[in-house]
Amino acid sequence: MKTILKFCLALTVLQSCVTPKYIAPEHLDPQFTSITNDTIYILSLADIRKNSKDVFKKENYLRKNMLRYLSKKNYNAVFTTSEKILAEKISYEQLINYDEKIESYLGNASQRYVFLTVLMEQESTSCGIGKRAGLTISGFVFDKLNRRLLWKNVGSGSDTSFGLMAIASSGLSIDEAAYELMQGLPKRK
Repeated sequence: MKTILKFCLALTVLQSCVTPKYIAPEHLDPQFTSITNDTIYILSLADIRKNSKDVFKKENYLRKNMLRYLSKKNYNAVFTTSEKILAEKISYEQLINYDEKIESYLGNASQRYVFLTVLMEQESTSCGIGKRAGLTISGFVFDKLNRRLLWKNVGSGSDTSFGLMAIASSGLSIDEAAYELMQGLPKRK
């Protein structure tokens, strides 16, 4: 039993030493630098998974990660509530192209800059005493006044844990995906 516990502990330590790779943003509009003292409003999570009927239970944890990274990069950011975006209502292409249909989902009209996190894929499988979790998210910053997409990036994370570590490390794939996603966000000067 002690050998298994030592093995699980060593595996967890090794796994935490892996640094996610840097990902440049998929889209960066030159006007993105115009966000100076303006506030970026973090919207509710958009779930566009094919099986979005499965509830994603870590939305608040993910949103807190987004707030933390925006603050680290010197942006004024706050949470706001918005209508949930589900796969049946909005497509990924509509978000990329800033289709008129998405405006009603992007928060209050007075909120110029909004940050939307999109849950694209989530997997979770159990194998004996272990668990594997994976997550792919996309992030968007929209300028609602000029009706344009300013920034877009994608991040993914995975986690394989065994025994008690499977319970303790349930947020590692979210942390890794959020880190990878936000690496492409320019730091505000």
